[in-house]
Amino acid sequence: MCCAALLTASAWIDISVSLTPDTLAFYKQVLQQQQFLSLRGSASKLLMAITNKGMKDPSEKLQVLRVLDLVPLIDPIEAETRELAKDDPDIVAFRTKLSGLLSTYGEELIAIAEMDDMEAPEAVRNEADAMLSNAMPLVLRFLSDRHPEVPTAISQFVSDLLRTVSCTMPARLTPSSKSTSLHRYPRFATAALPLLFVSLIPFRRTSASSC
Repeated sequence: MCCAALLTASAWIDISVSLTPDTLAFYKQVLQQQQFLSLRGSASKLLMAITNKGMKDPSEKLQVLRVLDLVPLIDPIEAETRELAKDDPDIVAFRTKLSGLLSTYGEELIAIAEMDDMEAPEAVRNEADAMLSNAMPLVLRFLSDRHPEVPTAISQFVSDLLRTVSCTMPARLTPSSKSTSLHRYPRFATAALPLLFVSLIPFRRTSASSC
């Protein structure tokens, strides 16, 4: 009930109240409780709401993402639930929430990393870019999940990232912004595209059969 109440209030409650050392420790503790799957799902939704909370200052937004530190939190949970999900739809549903949480985290980082010199300092964009790089192995693991709903939940982040890889953005490639542009993921693009294509095949078959 505590998670549900906080989730309802997260849209309007100040981030300084919803994200403190004590509340963050609580969210992480709940997310790691293997015996309480429904509570874990609620905690992941709550963390997604906090991650997605709108903030005008990119430096403050990055600070929130830095404090959440979601990659080392989600990584062992992904590993723990991967084999268990084979025969358990509830765990698949939970993994889908985790995948969506990582997607929201990545989308927020991309938004910061793509800003120009007038919108965010270079140091902030560089750090967002580094945090994105750190998330890549975990993103690929969710993309390779055999249950299509799991990679679909992270597909928006992957789509945004692939867009930044393929986009030339000529007006943005000033000497000060080249180091922070997201053109540094060709290996990720090479690995992600086949996984993304394979994950969409079941949905294509379903759509074709329903016509």
